[in-house]
Amino acid sequence: MDKERVIVPSVPEAGKRDASGGYVPAPVSNAIKFGNLVFTTAKPGRDPSGKLADGIEGQTRQIMENLSALLKAAGTDMEHVLKTWVYVTDIKYFDPMNKVYSQYFKVPPARTFLVTSGWFDSAQLIEIEVIAGVP
Repeated sequence: MDKERVIVPSVPEAGKRDASGGYVPAPVSNAIKFGNLVFTTAKPGRDPSGKLADGIEGQTRQIMENLSALLKAAGTDMEHVLKTWVYVTDIKYFDPMNKVYSQYFKVPPARTFLVTSGWFDSAQLIEIEVIAGVP
């Protein structure tokens, strides 16, 4: 069984800004399909142009839309998400993140919720990664 890279042009690849403001891609895939499973990289709330959404609710919504697009390209959807990892920069984001997050699942998947010290962009408040089954 081979692993397959899942590419969706509207979902920005992982990376960071360099000192001159240019974008340096990281050596990761947005998602990998292996058999009947899809594994995503932890995604920030960036739109197709790379712009970070405003606030925790906006970033959560953009992440969930990006994850939905990746899963669709891999032949599955949010209803087949088995496990999520949610990383935030402050515990105060728990409730507002859940307000948006819960709209994307009829049956919530297993989840780990962690507070981290942050990312390259200090305006980034959250990242989410998932494992999903392919029906």
